[in-house]
Amino acid sequence: MSSFTTRLIVSPLPDGKTWQLMEEFDYHIGAEDNPECIHVPKDFLTDFASTHWLQYAAIFLTVLYGSLAFLVDIPAWAGIIFLAVILAAILITPYGKPGKAAVLHDWLYNCKVFSRKKSDQVFLEAMCVLKVAPWKRNLMYWGVRLFGFLAWKGKSGG
Repeated sequence: MSSFTTRLIVSPLPDGKTWQLMEEFDYHIGAEDNPECIHVPKDFLTDFASTHWLQYAAIFLTVLYGSLAFLVDIPAWAGIIFLAVILAAILITPYGKPGKAAVLHDWLYNCKVFSRKKSDQVFLEAMCVLKVAPWKRNLMYWGVRLFGFLAWKGKSGG
């Protein structure tokens, strides 16, 4: 089975959202004895799970929904979408149980040793190893599959 073989030790930077790895962080793909091991180096910078866009979307939708509710009759499906985004913004936090997987994913997007698709699959596998609840890991996985290209194209690789 896949495994994290070292502890994740980080220190926050003054900006309040970026963290620096204080020690190398390792993850074995597929099985602990698999020679395919990902080494996230000391001093790598991460923001864990990039969920800030969820909070921005929730604020935007709250303002939009509140403003439009006074002017027009809003269909029920719009309210359901609104509530789903609000719930996701509350429940999907950058830290917590999927944190190690998020740091790993940040590194994979940064160095581009794998394709984007494989990087996302390793992220999902790592969340399974961490026993992240299925609904949460699937939501996070599909979030990076659908929107990860925005971060991927901005990284230089290597």
